[in-house]
Amino acid sequence: MTGTVGSPISHPHLSRRQWLQAGSIGLMGLTQADVQAARDQNRRAPVKSVIYLFLSGGLGQHDSFDMKPDAPDNIRGEFDPVSTRTPGLQICEHLPRLADCSDKWAVVRSLSHSTNGHSLGHHIMLTGRSDTPRGFSGNKPQATDHPSIVSQVGYLLRDRSKLPGAAVIPDMITHASGRIIPGQFGGVMGERHDPWIINAAPQCRMFGACPNCFDHQRRPVQHVGSTEFQPPNLALAEGVTQRRLDDRTRLLGIVERQQSHLDRLASVTDLDRYRDSAISLLSSSGVRKAFDLTTEP
Repeated sequence: MTGTVGSPISHPHLSRRQWLQAGSIGLMGLTQADVQAARDQNRRAPVKSVIYLFLSGGLGQHDSFDMKPDAPDNIRGEFDPVSTRTPGLQICEHLPRLADCSDKWAVVRSLSHSTNGHSLGHHIMLTGRSDTPRGFSGNKPQATDHPSIVSQVGYLLRDRSKLPGAAVIPDMITHASGRIIPGQFGGVMGERHDPWIINAAPQCRMFGACPNCFDHQRRPVQHVGSTEFQPPNLALAEGVTQRRLDDRTRLLGIVERQQSHLDRLASVTDLDRYRDSAISLLSSSGVRKAFDLTTEP
């Protein structure tokens, strides 16, 4: 497509492909204004937060989103399917709320990976990378591992506030043998980008979120401490007011300015970041509200 000879039609924001697409819009009964309005409408609903629910070791698909009601008893699950808002889609009877809002989520059946190794499979699903990193070990995390999705999100949101951009609950994924599953940390991005992992049941001797702890041998366990979700204590210590915290912060700033030579150390930057995050967590009413389970329906 050209205008005058030797002068191709161009636009500072549109490519040749987009020009051709715009020219074909009229054939579908749409105008450029219609398309732009649809784009603008989509832009008005940005994603504010994402919850990545990773179920290590479960949930079985035939007991959740891929029911086999007509299969033999030794194949199908023990639960019955229920219909959803989506025609033709049935899910487990124990997921009624998800069934009621199936028009707002989708089942992706094409996701898979080629490994039978649990540790490498975890690494793939926790990092979003299917290639095996250099020096990978299924026995423990390595500095050469791919960064976790949480670490990547935290890095991209690092300038939005002093609060952590992402967090992991209820605990670190640990194998029943005691080894830590790789793929949960900063990896090649460095330890400073390790995610904020909230241990909801730090006193339990087993592995997993107490009281639903997992043991391959199904040995009887006497749980230690509370069997309920334990959110972190983000309140100021007794006797410490907001004004007192501010005074301590200012005093800390004075001491740090007097020790300016420490600024040459790389660790100082990390210390400042952790300090700012800690102060923001203690001072933020929004964060405290997010962990207040009494407000949950």
